[in-house]
Amino acid sequence: MNAVSRLKQDDASSVASLDFSEDPLDEKDIGHLDDFEFGIPEFSELPTLDDVLSETFDFSPVASPARAPFNSKSKPLERYGSMSSFGSYDSLQPAQHPQSSEGNASEYSVIKHVKLKGVSANILSAHKRNAGYPSAMAVNKIVAIGTTFGYLLLFDNKQLLRFFLQPPDDVGGVSAISLNNDSSRVLAGHEKGTINMWDTDSGKVLRSVSYSANVPILHIKFTDDPTKAVMSNAAGFVVLLSFRRPLGLRVCDFRAVFSGSDVVCLEPLLISNSVANHSLNTFNPFVIAMATLNKFFIVVLRPKLSKIFAYPLEGHETTLPVISWQFIKLQVNQSAPVMFEPVVLFGRDSKIVFALLETTPTGANGVRILKTLNLGYSLTNLIWFNNKTIAVCDQKEFMHLMDIQSEESVESVDLQSVQLVYATSVFKGLASETKNSPSLVSASAFACYYSATMVTRQLLLLGQQSLHVFVIRTWFERVNVLKKSRCYSEAIALSREVFQGTCKAVVGPLGPEKAFLIQSTKDLLMEYSLFAVNSAPQQGSIDILRSYFAKVVPVVIETCCLFSVFDYLNEIYVVFEQDISARSIFLQSVQSCVLQSRISKVSPAILKDLVNENIEMDEMHTIQSIILKLDISTIDIDQVVKLSWQNKLFDAIIYLYNRAIKNYSLPLEELTEYLRCNDRENRELVNTILLYLSCCMTGRDYIYGDIPESMQRNAKIQSWKFLLFDQPNAETSDRFPNSKLLLLSDTREFLNVLSIAFGEPEFTTPEGQRVRQRIIDMLMLLVDTCSQQFSPAQLGSIYVFLARELMKCSLNLDPEVFGQVVSYLTSTRPELRATKVERERVVTELLISGVLSIDDEDLEEKLLAANFYSVLEYMYEKRGEYYKMLRCFCQVMSNERGKSLIFRFIRSVLYQMEQVTEEQKTLLINEINHNINILIQIDPTKAAQLLLVELKLPVERVTKQLSLDHDSQVVFQFLSGVVELIARDKITSSSGDNSAIEGHQDEAEIEERRAGNEEGDAGKDRGRGQGQWVRNVVWKYMKLAAVLDVEALERFVRHSSALSSIEDAMQICHNHNLGHLIAYLHLRSGNHLKAMKCFVEYVDKLIRVLLKLDSESEMGGVWWMEEEEGEGEKRW
Repeated sequence: MNAVSRLKQDDASSVASLDFSEDPLDEKDIGHLDDFEFGIPEFSELPTLDDVLSETFDFSPVASPARAPFNSKSKPLERYGSMSSFGSYDSLQPAQHPQSSEGNASEYSVIKHVKLKGVSANILSAHKRNAGYPSAMAVNKIVAIGTTFGYLLLFDNKQLLRFFLQPPDDVGGVSAISLNNDSSRVLAGHEKGTINMWDTDSGKVLRSVSYSANVPILHIKFTDDPTKAVMSNAAGFVVLLSFRRPLGLRVCDFRAVFSGSDVVCLEPLLISNSVANHSLNTFNPFVIAMATLNKFFIVVLRPKLSKIFAYPLEGHETTLPVISWQFIKLQVNQSAPVMFEPVVLFGRDSKIVFALLETTPTGANGVRILKTLNLGYSLTNLIWFNNKTIAVCDQKEFMHLMDIQSEESVESVDLQSVQLVYATSVFKGLASETKNSPSLVSASAFACYYSATMVTRQLLLLGQQSLHVFVIRTWFERVNVLKKSRCYSEAIALSREVFQGTCKAVVGPLGPEKAFLIQSTKDLLMEYSLFAVNSAPQQGSIDILRSYFAKVVPVVIETCCLFSVFDYLNEIYVVFEQDISARSIFLQSVQSCVLQSRISKVSPAILKDLVNENIEMDEMHTIQSIILKLDISTIDIDQVVKLSWQNKLFDAIIYLYNRAIKNYSLPLEELTEYLRCNDRENRELVNTILLYLSCCMTGRDYIYGDIPESMQRNAKIQSWKFLLFDQPNAETSDRFPNSKLLLLSDTREFLNVLSIAFGEPEFTTPEGQRVRQRIIDMLMLLVDTCSQQFSPAQLGSIYVFLARELMKCSLNLDPEVFGQVVSYLTSTRPELRATKVERERVVTELLISGVLSIDDEDLEEKLLAANFYSVLEYMYEKRGEYYKMLRCFCQVMSNERGKSLIFRFIRSVLYQMEQVTEEQKTLLINEINHNINILIQIDPTKAAQLLLVELKLPVERVTKQLSLDHDSQVVFQFLSGVVELIARDKITSSSGDNSAIEGHQDEAEIEERRAGNEEGDAGKDRGRGQGQWVRNVVWKYMKLAAVLDVEALERFVRHSSALSSIEDAMQICHNHNLGHLIAYLHLRSGNHLKAMKCFVEYVDKLIRVLLKLDSESEMGGVWWMEEEEGEGEKRW
């Protein structure tokens, strides 16, 4: 029979209330997990549930790469250190925990521990009434606690006992308990296999069913559908329960999901209470996460029974798997939509895994591993505190509060005073029914699945004699605790972390509390400042005092910058200015933040002291930088303008005039007048004026950004009026004073400013063209009337500018001035050599644009006189005078460009260009003959190929012409090119009428060669094998080389394949006393005896020469040379 009673509370005033109000998911409260770094392969075919337990896992877990073990042993913290949330710390021993009188966690910790006295008193009372000890708990809108004797205690959120329910039969203790979504039904599973459904409004039993008699119920859970629940028992069955009421009769249908399994943990995904508008609400597939001792897996029951994920579990035999679900906000990037997706947290022993359930409107289609963590202890339970924080209970009865993103432990709490309830006997029953008996017997001591639950950010833990609630303290509570303890720096750091969203274990979104946070932080800063000034060292050097305030003041300033409470700086400054050191550190910190653009507003008092301090240190440029960074509304305009003029802070003057009085011409006028009257040689001022003028003309702000669009046109008009300001009635030399001053001060940069301004869209309009013409007329007038005041370089810059403007648009230019421009561009004055390249480029551009005519003969003469060969090349190419182009190429032979192009140009004209006439080719060939020596100097080999192979000129003719017109060095270079062609087989006996050389040899040369041929017959045979003209060319080359370049002869003899006759080479070496080459030639011809003899004679002669030179050096003679008789030249 059901016994219903309400028990009187002994101390109602001390009873805490439970907050079971709805807590909708707020996206601001949910932190971002890391982007998906890891994935798992999709199942090609979903396995059946019959295969789940028989499936073996020999693969590596699909998870993130191995991480370092979880930081459970970090540096010890000072007192109250956990409040600052700076890092994780160790799991403390019980004796080390600061405990309150009730055994709660210390007031300085992040976690707040409350013992629910009302519920605890009823638990003790039930025990006294022989109802047994508490064994299981479920919490939703009410609290349901089962006992070891099968009783149920139902409490409301005020801790008032609503029902004390006795089971109708002897069903054993409550081993599992579950509440549906609206807490109108409670399911209780018992140790003897009975399942009772109770109505929480009436306290009546609605159903009492049993699946397997005398088999303990391990787990029972309601699903989102109030008519469906899932349970598992000690016999290894996982069963889906369906509640129906046909014809008013309450029945329960059983559907076995598994049979003979060793599932020790299961957790269905509840959607409706988490995210009401999630896609899974449209079609709920009934997702259930389960775990055995060695495997975690997820199944869906609809549309058909299927497994969608499996993961191997490993751990010590004394550990059980744990599972927990949570909906998490996920966002790939800022532009991507926000998604709320279910994440399952599971693990065993010291490893936990975060896995994302990938969903679609039609159901769940896969799981992706997000991250894994390795802990330093064995876990017994996992609970989501909120979307950024989890609570982990370990076997030593410590609860660790962990931040998910940083993977750090925020705080650890000793739970020994809670005396957690463990379902040891129930799981020992499972051990007796399954093959994992030894493991389950060991692990059953730590089974506490129904001893911990989370509801509306409150963690409830069921003890043997009490019920405990753990909540995370609010940031305000934590800051206040630190403030009361005078841990100001930690309190400020915590406030900053909360403001930035980086604080660990923060409950709830900042949202509307942001203004309150700012105000509380301002109060905290003021209190800290007063405390710091009053606690400053009273003795010691000034350095000690500065070091003290250097740790305090910057923290305050940085916090004001972060919170953007710049107006509060003045109140803080009133505190710190009482001390000289604090005042100095304060001003330095503010100045640093201003220069970094972190502070834009300061009070006039702070600005005044900043300026005065920099004046004392003569840091005028720093003052100017400060002025440019501050908002104009915070500046005393009159005082700062006077200060800027006194100290020549020209940038500050421009900034003040532009921002304060919105005038853009006044800075130009006043700065130009200052330049004219005081400091004409001030290059910095000139550059400032020109840069500011360029900004105004192009609509750019002088400091940063752009001029406001509404004022850009006005700024441009004012700038052009400033430049075109004229005094028509004044002396001619005083016309256009502003432009003239800037033009004389820096001609090139002034013209660059004009050129940039002319690129603006306004100058494409008729009005813009008229302004452009007026500027050109002004420049021409200044050049005409003030030419004596300009240097040649300045005039040249103006002429170049005028020429380029003529190319860009159709401007009217006086013919006389245009003649001056052309004369300057083609001038041959020595002082203009440095501008030759630029002037050439301008003349070429004038020719291309058609301003200058390519048929102008006077211009051609000027270009020739100025050696503007690149311009002449363009002119001659357009006129078809290719021979003159070749002449230009030859004139610039020292230029690498000319060397690389000249032979390509000749071949192109002669053989590739179809429009070239025969007359033009003839003129080009004549020019080649006229400049043959230059071509040979550029490249002897290419010149020889051009003459002999391509133009087919006889070698003898070319050689004779070169001998008549040039010295032997040119002939030698030509023959070196011919010999190189012979060695490369690029020339044969059919190349030109080369046989003519054989009949035109000097008699002395013939006799010389005839004498050399008496040395042997080997060379004769080789001579007959090749063309005689080749032998003759090689003879001439070796003869000249022996006189002009012995090293070239030696390289030729040793390495060239063009050597046609050893006898000829030996004869020439004999004639010029080249003993070492004679020896080499004998060796090459196979006459080793003669080679050795020649070497001995050569060395003997060399030794005698050296001895003679040594004796001459002792007498002061010139020892390094001697003149041999009959040779007329000095030799080594």
